[in-house]
Amino acid sequence: MTDSPGIQEARDDWDRLVRQQPDVDGWVAEQLAFQVTNGQAPKGVPLCRVARPNFATDESIANDQQILGSVADAIVASADRILAEPSLADFYLGQWLHTPGHQDAINVDAGYSEPMVVGRFDTALTSEGMRVLEFNGGMPGGMANTEAAAALVTGWDVYRKFNEKQAAAPMPVLRPAFEALLAAWNDFGGTGSALAVLAMPDEFLPIAAAHIPGFVATSADLGHELVVADPGRLLYEGGVVTLDGRRVDVVIRGFLSEMIEMMGERVQPLLAAVAAGDVCMVTSMRSGVYGHKALFAALTDPTLDLGLSAAQRDLAIKHLPWTRMVVDDWTVGPDGERIYLPDFIESARERLVVKPANGFAGMGVHLGWEEAPEQWSAAVAHALADGAHIVQDRIDVPTQEYPELAPGLPTQRYVADHNPIMANRQVVGYLIRLSLDGGITNVSTGSGTLTPTLKLG
Repeated sequence: MTDSPGIQEARDDWDRLVRQQPDVDGWVAEQLAFQVTNGQAPKGVPLCRVARPNFATDESIANDQQILGSVADAIVASADRILAEPSLADFYLGQWLHTPGHQDAINVDAGYSEPMVVGRFDTALTSEGMRVLEFNGGMPGGMANTEAAAALVTGWDVYRKFNEKQAAAPMPVLRPAFEALLAAWNDFGGTGSALAVLAMPDEFLPIAAAHIPGFVATSADLGHELVVADPGRLLYEGGVVTLDGRRVDVVIRGFLSEMIEMMGERVQPLLAAVAAGDVCMVTSMRSGVYGHKALFAALTDPTLDLGLSAAQRDLAIKHLPWTRMVVDDWTVGPDGERIYLPDFIESARERLVVKPANGFAGMGVHLGWEEAPEQWSAAVAHALADGAHIVQDRIDVPTQEYPELAPGLPTQRYVADHNPIMANRQVVGYLIRLSLDGGITNVSTGSGTLTPTLKLG
């Protein structure tokens, strides 16, 4: 996909200004040190290690909105169809769905109308247009990080000088995300000022600690109090959920839905309250289904009737990568041919990815073009035995040049993904991750960096 002349001009202007600064190396050292000092350096590595933001325009945002609004509709419709048909649910969701207590929790009516309150689509802007790689529902990672990066960049003198020529503003994501969550609570019947609890297992707190202050501050700005607590601290008696003797109005799920079994008894009072409709979980248990990668296998299989219109199905096939569950069976291949899947996966290693159908943070992903044949064969054998993996056609994520936050501001070519953050199915901002090694652009693994997005105009 070719960028508009306005975006390329903005990049050129920014790069010129950043290189004109006096004592560039001293400035670079200051920006990297600032991030370490202010908790913006997971594993000691600064989050933002490039010297230019991403740019968006009204036109580019509207284009993303049109595509992803339709993809979101298709994902919700396919999930509802699969969950309603036991044989489909067993095939696509299998192990994940049948974790003890999981299916019952997923089928609970959330009490509000919007199924996708907040989420993030991970995509690539290829030469053939947008390709959607996955969807992350609930409270997706990266929102606080991208706001921190935006605060860093908009504090630079380069930003001030750039705005003297053309307007460019950050795209806050936390506020619209929390507004969407609170709108769900209002739809549930909530009014006034809420006590909201981010129900997060204590063992997750070290990972999330840097994000929590932004969540708390955003909630306070909107007139509500947010407290972080392990689900086991929530009591449920007499139709009321309490935390330290205070009535809880809203719960934000700070755990994956499949972790119910792991948390055991400490999460059961909360689940019982949600099932009874006595508290509003604004990131519903069911929203976890929409991020299950097996849905892409269903959506891109033309032989499967999901109750979608022809237009919905055509759009899914256009913007989603060919995907199949890794099983011992025949199917329709990526070029429309009939294939025996295990043999095809072995022989087409250079064009395929194998990964867990419900993985996260880049774990367990096998990129065929980066693995030796014996490694690939072992990964395929494991996936076939496990029954909970998918295979996808390779999407060539584009590269883009950025000035690196390093001595001399060297120009580096990064693999760049494009991840719109949505609130109430509206694009409100972006998580842009960059990688030098061409692999998985996941900041949490330490293999990538990120840059904020500024909206031009």
